[in-house]
Amino acid sequence: MLNKEEIKKIIPQREPFLMIDEVEAYVPGESATAYKNVDESEWYFQGHFPGNPIMPGVLITEALAQKDRLALEKELPQSMANLPPKENLPLLLCRKEKKAHE
Repeated sequence: MLNKEEIKKIIPQREPFLMIDEVEAYVPGESATAYKNVDESEWYFQGHFPGNPIMPGVLITEALAQKDRLALEKELPQSMANLPPKENLPLLLCRKEKKAHE
């Protein structure tokens, strides 16, 4: 339903940190089903781990956050470039209290 260029009109990430290649289903403001086409040439496989490539969990989480950013968008913006940064970069944050152990 959405190709990479259409995705770039909605979210601000760009290569090599754009973690979505296509969107199969999209209901603005409700849901999105997105795909990342992973192959051995990805930059992170060079060191994670040689001979046993595994996509780092933080990048999987980033891909999910980018997909969620698409799902949160109620209407497709005309151009990300015309929006001030504070308006086009919603942040997903989580803070968990930790106690220091001695």
